Amino acid sequence: MRLRELMLNSSRCSFVADVVADYGEYTYHFKLDCICDATGNLAFSVLEPDTITGLKGTVGIGGGNLVFEDQVLAFPPLTENELSPISAPILMMQALRSGYIRAAGINGEVLHVIIDDSYEGEALQANIYFDKERKPVSCELIWNGSRILSLSVENFQIE
Repeated sequence: MRLRELMLNSSRCSFVADVVADYGEYTYHFKLDCICDATGNLAFSVLEPDTITGLKGTVGIGGGNLVFEDQVLAFPPLTENELSPISAPILMMQALRSGYIRAAGINGEVLHVIIDDSYEGEALQANIYFDKERKPVSCELIWNGSRILSLSVENFQIE
């Protein structure tokens, strides 16, 4: 996949992620301005909702640590391994950078790629949709057969 090669050879990539975390009875929605560095770490700034706009943090797959300047967001874990909604952008990026591409298909100008990845030893599937320029525009993260996170991606840029 050409995008993977570009990402692995770039110094960083940036995008805006509109994230929905699905807890079954309720959902959380927020928008993040994201920058992912060459090693796969991600820095973000919250754009929405207004109550937490401007909150900044970092997250990495290695330790899954969230570091905030002076506030802490508390979300219930989505999985038994305490996967957080704020992990959605980094999980999408990890799948794009190193996940196993299981299937791909084109419908019109939209490319759909199914990527198997894992988190803490559990199966994680990323269904990623790309526009005609082959930039990601949406992603669904499936954990044990259930969609737990979805992202709409805007302004995806590789530098």
